[in-house]
Amino acid sequence: MTQTATQPVRTRVGTSVPGRLVAVAIIWAASAVIAIGAPDMVSGSQHEHLPIAAITVWLWAAVGSGYASMAPVHDARAWLWAVALVWGATAVATVLAPEMVTGSDPTRIPIVALVAPPVAAVVTGFLALNQAVGEAGSRRRR
Repeated sequence: MTQTATQPVRTRVGTSVPGRLVAVAIIWAASAVIAIGAPDMVSGSQHEHLPIAAITVWLWAAVGSGYASMAPVHDARAWLWAVALVWGATAVATVLAPEMVTGSDPTRIPIVALVAPPVAAVVTGFLALNQAVGEAGSRRRR
């Protein structure tokens, strides 16, 4: 008498393409808000304006999108909320944060517009790494 054990078929949920696409769309929407709404850097006696956020945010959005597209999303709802929270907070902070004003010819530097997008890209990378570790851990437990 031979016994065969049947194991339930487990589908791999880690390849959630819609979750990845929505996360990338959230990142780029927040980046557009940053590029449009962030204050310019103003310097010199002629008060030249340089839209520093509009120049730099696209690089960090591309980095964050790369992380988001590589993440094995096994809990799409939590993943999307986390990405939306990080990039939404980045957009709000970048647009509303005060500027640093220096010198007799007031130079206005939007520090948050320079610092927040790289931080959001790094946090997105950590979130993607967390998703990958969670996926690997759930595969080991099977």
